[in-house]
Amino acid sequence: MSDERREDDFNQNSWQYKQPGSESSAPQEEQRLPQDKNYNDMKEGFNSPQTQYNADNGYSYQPSSASNSTKPYHQQYNSYSNQSYKTPAITENYPEQSNSFENQPYYNNYGQQSQPYQSQYSTPYTPPLPLSNRKRRTKKFMKALAICLAIIVPSAAIGVTVATLRINTFKEDDSIKYDSSGEYSYYVPENSWIQTSKIPDVSANPNGPQIETASTPETSGDNEAISVYNKVSPSIVGIVAYPAGTDYTITESNEGSGIIISSDGYIATNSHVINDSKDTGVLVKLSTNEEYIGAVVGFDKRTDLAVVKIDAKNLPAAEFADSNSVTIGQNAYAIGNPGGLQFSNSLTKGTISAINRTISSNSAVKYIQTDAAINPGNSGGALINPYGQIIGINTSKLVSEEYEGMGFAIPSNTVISIVNNIIRNGYVKGRAYLGITASEWSTYAAKKNDTPIGVKIESLSSENVFSGTDVQAGDIITEIGGKTVKNLSSMFDAIDENKPGDRITIKLFRLKNYSSDSKAKSFSVSVVLLEDTGQ
Repeated sequence: MSDERREDDFNQNSWQYKQPGSESSAPQEEQRLPQDKNYNDMKEGFNSPQTQYNADNGYSYQPSSASNSTKPYHQQYNSYSNQSYKTPAITENYPEQSNSFENQPYYNNYGQQSQPYQSQYSTPYTPPLPLSNRKRRTKKFMKALAICLAIIVPSAAIGVTVATLRINTFKEDDSIKYDSSGEYSYYVPENSWIQTSKIPDVSANPNGPQIETASTPETSGDNEAISVYNKVSPSIVGIVAYPAGTDYTITESNEGSGIIISSDGYIATNSHVINDSKDTGVLVKLSTNEEYIGAVVGFDKRTDLAVVKIDAKNLPAAEFADSNSVTIGQNAYAIGNPGGLQFSNSLTKGTISAINRTISSNSAVKYIQTDAAINPGNSGGALINPYGQIIGINTSKLVSEEYEGMGFAIPSNTVISIVNNIIRNGYVKGRAYLGITASEWSTYAAKKNDTPIGVKIESLSSENVFSGTDVQAGDIITEIGGKTVKNLSSMFDAIDENKPGDRITIKLFRLKNYSSDSKAKSFSVSVVLLEDTGQ
C-alpha cells in the first residue's frame, strides 16, 4: 500500500495527522508520510514498534512499556490539539489478497465505530489528481476534442454534399428524354438489298381484309406469359419512319411498333408513329428480322390510329378480342419495341387498372389503363389478354416524377372500327364532329356558379358547326340532339349517333361574365354536323 493510498484513506475516514504541540511528551513526528518511502504493509508490515505480523495475515496493536512515544498507531493519527480523551485500542484485520479497506470497520474522530467503508471501485482506488493536474488534463481533452471536431465536421459536410450531388445526378438521369435519333438510331445502308423492295399499292380497297373478333377461350393454359409471348410475338413488327421523299439512308425520324392484322401485309399502328402523314417513308422489320419497305394506307389523328401495308404473304396475323369483355384486375401483357428496334419484341406484364378513361378533349377514345410497362417505342404495339388476343393498341403513358405505371391503350373495338374504315376508304368515313376544343364543366364548378353541368367550349376551330351563330368560347354545352351532355364521353357518344350533314339542335348555357348584358342565360342553336376524316 503506497503512502498516497494510506493518506487518502485516512482522510476519507476523518483521520487527522498529528499537529505539532498536541502532546509535549511525544517525540516529534513528521507532518506527512515521506513521499519516497514505500509503506506497503501487505508485503513488509509497519516499521513501528507498536505493531507485529500475526499468523492471520494481519497486523495488531501490541502494548509497550514506552510512554507517549509508544501510543497505538491509530491514536497518533486520531488526536486533536487541546483534546484530552483517548481512543480505545483498535485491531485492524486486512483480508487476504486484498489491498483496500472495503467492508472493514473504522472509527470516527471521536472513537465511535461507524459502518464499514464500501469502495465504489472494482480495482484499487486511485486518489484524484490535484486541481492543477485536472485542469491540465481538461485542457488537453478539450484541445483533442476540438481537433477531432475540426476533422469530423468538414468530413461529414463533404460526405453529405457528395451524396446530394449523386442523388441529383440520378434524378437528372431519370428525367432524360428518349431520343430515337441518338446513338441507337436505325438506318438502311446505301447498298442494302432492301433498296430493291417493291412498294405496295395502297389505294382504297373496298374488298380488302377486315379484322374480325375471335371467340375467347374459357380458361388459359399453364405458363401464361410464355404462351402469350409465343403466340403473339411473331405478329409484332418494328416500324421505322423516315421524312417524306427519303432514300432510307439517312437517320430516321421515329421508331415504334405495329401489329400484323392480315397475312397479306396490313399492319395497324399509331398515327403519331408515321408522323400523321401519308407521305412518310416506312421501313418494317418482322420478328424474323426480315425487312420490308412499307407505305401508309391512311391515318386518323383523332384516335391516333394508322394502317401500313407491306408487300408480303403468309404473315402471322394476330387475333383481336372484344374489348367490352375486359375487366379491371385481369392480367395484361404488352409486346413491342421499347426504346426502338434495339429492344425489339420485349414482353412486359401488368394488370388492367381501369377502363373507359377519357384523357383528351380532342379524342373520342375511351382508353384502357394498364400498369404494364410502356415506353417510347411501344407505341403501336399490342396490349394482350391472358389468352394471347389483342385487347388494345398501346398509345401513350403519363410521364412525370409524380406518376408511375399509368399507360393507356386504344380498345380493340375502337381499333377494329377505325382500321377497317381506313382499309376500305383510305380514311375514316362517315364520322361527324363539331370543330371545337372543350373541357368538362364539373359538378363542383356548376354548383359554385349556379349552372347546369356539361362541357365548356374552350376554342372554335376555323371550320366549325357554330359559324353564323351566337355561340362563343366559354359557353357550356348541356344537350346535343336531345341527349344530355355531362362530360366529354357523353358528348362524343351523342355526336356519334349522328352522321355528317345531319341537322341537330344543341342546347347551351352562358355565364353572366360572358354575356353582354351581364346576365346568365340558356339558349339553343340548330347546326349541321361536319365530317371528321381524321386528317
